[in-house]
Amino acid sequence: MPFPNRVTRRMEGKKVIAQEIEWLPTDEKPFGVLQVVEIFSIVTVELFRSPASLKVETRLLRPPSSVVFLT
Repeated sequence: MPFPNRVTRRMEGKKVIAQEIEWLPTDEKPFGVLQVVEIFSIVTVELFRSPASLKVETRLLRPPSSVVFLT
């Protein structure tokens, strides 16, 4: 499961207005993706049960390669 390379916040005064998440290329997806998450963004997550407890946790999934960058 790939993890984001870098997460940066866009600020407007003291408010966070967006987060930029940089996903690096993988073996299956040769291009990196820059994902911008704003207040009403739709993101894809995966639900899984924590092995240590009965809690259900979420994991942010890499978006489709609609905005790509080369590293």
